[in-house]
Amino acid sequence: MKSIKLFFIATILFAISANSQITKGNWMVGGSGNFESSSVQTNIKGSNTTSTETGKSLFLQPNVGYLIVDKFAVGLSPSFSIGRTNKDKNITSYAIGGFARYYLLKPEKLINIITQIEYSYSPPQRNASFENLGFKTGPTLFFTDNVALELTLNYKITKFESDFSSSKWKTFNISMGFQIHLKK
Repeated sequence: MKSIKLFFIATILFAISANSQITKGNWMVGGSGNFESSSVQTNIKGSNTTSTETGKSLFLQPNVGYLIVDKFAVGLSPSFSIGRTNKDKNITSYAIGGFARYYLLKPEKLINIITQIEYSYSPPQRNASFENLGFKTGPTLFFTDNVALELTLNYKITKFESDFSSSKWKTFNISMGFQIHLKK
C-alpha cells in the first residue's frame, strides 16, 4: 500500500514539474485525424442546375512544425482523406498545406490551449481541385514535457472546382491529435 502511495506522489510531482517544449527553436512532429459527415451542394457550370450529395469521410493530417518564437509555430501539413458519397462514389484525395499555431498559455502549463489557422491545396485529381481554409482551437494535454494529446474544434471552408462544376461548403468537426515536441 505504501508503494502505491509513493508511486502516485512521484507521478504527481513529475507531472507538476513537466515543462512543455513550446519554446523558440524546438520542432514538433505529429498529426490529427477526424471523421466527417457532410452535405454538399454543387453548381453545374453553364446552367442553373444544382446537385446535392451527402457523404462520410475519414481525414488524416500529419504535420511537422518549427517554433519560430516561444509559443508560436509554423509548419507543413499534408492531408489524406477517403470517403464515400450517398451515390456510391468512392472519393480519395490528398493535399499539401501549411499552418500557423499559437499556444495561449505559458510554456510551463501541462494543459495549454492552441489556436491554429491552416490552408491546404489539392492539385487537380480527375479534373478537379480543392482548396481548404481551416481554423482550430482546443486544449492540449502534455503527458510529459514533449508528448501531447490534442482535442480540437475545427471549422473548415472548402472550395471545389472542376471542368464541369464548382461548390463551396463549410464544416465543423472535432479532431484528435498527437504531437511530439523535440528539444533543441
